[in-house]
Amino acid sequence: MGISEIGEGSMSERMGLNVYKDIRKTVLDRRFLKVHGFKRDRIAEYVNDVHFIDTLNTLLDQKDFSCKGTLQLFAPLLNRMAQDHEPEDWLAYIYQFALNQSFPSAVTVELNPQLKNPCVLYLEVLKVILNYQKKSDDKSFQSVYPFYF
Repeated sequence: MGISEIGEGSMSERMGLNVYKDIRKTVLDRRFLKVHGFKRDRIAEYVNDVHFIDTLNTLLDQKDFSCKGTLQLFAPLLNRMAQDHEPEDWLAYIYQFALNQSFPSAVTVELNPQLKNPCVLYLEVLKVILNYQKKSDDKSFQSVYPFYF
């Protein structure tokens, strides 16, 4: 499936196109790339790949807006970015990374500075995914009672 095939037709398909566009907009934003030292070509190649698009479509078809689903979408890129330093459990590690931002004394693992950028990338994409969950009809708490800030 190509990029042009995302989002043709039904409302859920259009939502898929919007999710895809917003992910691209987020991860390819010039300021975001510059602040974190990401290589635009590397990330653009990843999000334009048919495997990424197919995985995103599958997650959206299943209404899977979960942290695990988002990890499934980005794990290959995160692993490449980690350069052989990937944690055994990305979700647990990213939780500790996020916890460190507000409650550093509560962190129970040693954080590797080389994993900061993969964690930031994942959290930014998760934010996009969760914003669409609020608009979905997946019957989750987040879609029935969305919090808007």
